[in-house]
Amino acid sequence: WQFDVAKNLAEAHLTAAAAADKGDVFILAPNDGTARAIADVFGADTDVTSYVVTGQDAEIPSVQYIIDGKQSMTVLKDVRTLVNDAIAASVAYLTGGTPEETATYNNGKIDVPAKPSVVVTVDQSNVTEALIDSGYYDAGEFTGLGAAPPAELSAGVVLPTKNEPRWIQDETRFNDAFAAAGYDVQILFSDGDSAKERANVQALIAQGVQVIVICPHDATAAAAAAAEAREAGVKVISYDRLIRETDAVDYYVTFDSISVGEAQGQYLVDKASGSGNPLYLYAGAATDNNAFLFFEGAWNVLQPKIADGTFVIKNSSEAVGLQDKATLTRDEMGQIIGQVTTEWQFDVAKNLAEAHLTAAPAADKGDVFILAPNEGTARAIADVFA
Repeated sequence: WQFDVAKNLAEAHLTAAAAADKGDVFILAPNDGTARAIADVFGADTDVTSYVVTGQDAEIPSVQYIIDGKQSMTVLKDVRTLVNDAIAASVAYLTGGTPEETATYNNGKIDVPAKPSVVVTVDQSNVTEALIDSGYYDAGEFTGLGAAPPAELSAGVVLPTKNEPRWIQDETRFNDAFAAAGYDVQILFSDGDSAKERANVQALIAQGVQVIVICPHDATAAAAAAAEAREAGVKVISYDRLIRETDAVDYYVTFDSISVGEAQGQYLVDKASGSGNPLYLYAGAATDNNAFLFFEGAWNVLQPKIADGTFVIKNSSEAVGLQDKATLTRDEMGQIIGQVTTEWQFDVAKNLAEAHLTAAPAADKGDVFILAPNEGTARAIADVFA
């Protein structure tokens, strides 16, 4: 099963072979990896006019070899079928039944009932049908498949980043939910980049989606992407974070983000006693509308307790300057957020907390209360304060 062994063996055979033993040759290779190694050797021999070589496993490099004419065939063993058969057998036993049996295999002791899964021969004539149309591989894995139009999708989802566990969880849930509803979906990540977010939307439009769900990295910058979708006749659903400053948003799916902030603030209030408790404020990214809503909710609850002396703000001069205002404008919240933003990033939150504690005298420490905007930043900040 080793590539180098296969290559060296093929070279030895061709070196020993006379020209009459070459020409149009037929090669039985046991799997795709060895097939590629052997094919490279036979393909380089000038006395080999043509060769037909077998393989198995439908590995991506060998599928590309088949497309390019360097490997003749492979055998697809669709593991999706194997998994489904294993699940069906498990369920049969769990419900008191017997799994389907179409064959038996003797293991040296007994004839074990079995259901061998179907295998598929794949060559240039059916590579697209067998491997792409079936969904086993994505056409983007290969070159040279021709100018077949991309498959149309029903829906697309654009999420802001893979660097936070929340969005990885959402990817899984979107995939499962759309599949359960009977629709295909493509999920793309913007890597915290508004330009990539817009390119993702454009790519989904080009693939014929009818609906795009967007969780914007930058709430205002995403307006341009939403406008392109609207112009293409695609419905835009703003997800969790509101796309701002555009009429090209058809629907908004969200939690009550102000209530989230109020719940955070109330927890701090419930845990506090006495007066003069040090309060450290942190916020999300100023480009995210939710950061404002979370902060607004928290301020609604915390401000009365700041005003009566229960809490004393220790890390934001802007918040201290506004501490007597029960209701803040967006611009005023923006001034505070600008001082205490974590950008939703763990390292930023950690560095900010370290800077605050370095600057704080011992009197501003002791038993402290911290408003952290989400769990990732909370862990980073908690590690510093601990």
